[in-house]
Amino acid sequence: MIFVASALDTPFASLIKQPEEIDRWETRNVYLLVEDADAVHATAVAEGAEIVIPIADVPYGGRVFTCRDLEGHLWSVGTYDPWSDPG
Repeated sequence: MIFVASALDTPFASLIKQPEEIDRWETRNVYLLVEDADAVHATAVAEGAEIVIPIADVPYGGRVFTCRDLEGHLWSVGTYDPWSDPG
């Protein structure tokens, strides 16, 4: 499970910075494994996500893209599964 919440005025929120507060830098990397990266990409584009690395086949296997959500957080989304048996 991944729990995603907006920035709120809470004790936890006082421990973090939003990307726009630190020149849109990120301090973590999220990779979301999906079955159909093209479908997720289409949904992300339709919902207003900023695509920062276009969808493409990657040399290590799978299809991946990276986008910013509406609050500026980076998400990498793809079909590459490092635990799958390639053959």
